[in-house]
Amino acid sequence: MLPEHQDHTFHASYVIGSDGRLVFPSTTRNLIIRQIHLTPKPLSEQFELQRRWFVYPAGTTVHARGQLRAYANPSGDIPELSDLLPNAKLHQD
Repeated sequence: MLPEHQDHTFHASYVIGSDGRLVFPSTTRNLIIRQIHLTPKPLSEQFELQRRWFVYPAGTTVHARGQLRAYANPSGDIPELSDLLPNAKLHQD
């Protein structure tokens, strides 16, 4: 039997700041990134401290669509999508 979890399909947008990087979570024990599609495509990708960074020119608006699974934390709570995708503007499809 799987631990408590919630599957999410998401559509989010981001405006890239002056550092030119979009932070995105990586798969961990508590989070599985099943799919991500970014428009426009990033210039490059970096991994650092369990985070995934996509590099874009500053000011670019990026649309992210995908699927993820979030597992309950030790206290039994399942994180909200807005907590999993910080700085994202979430859209309803």
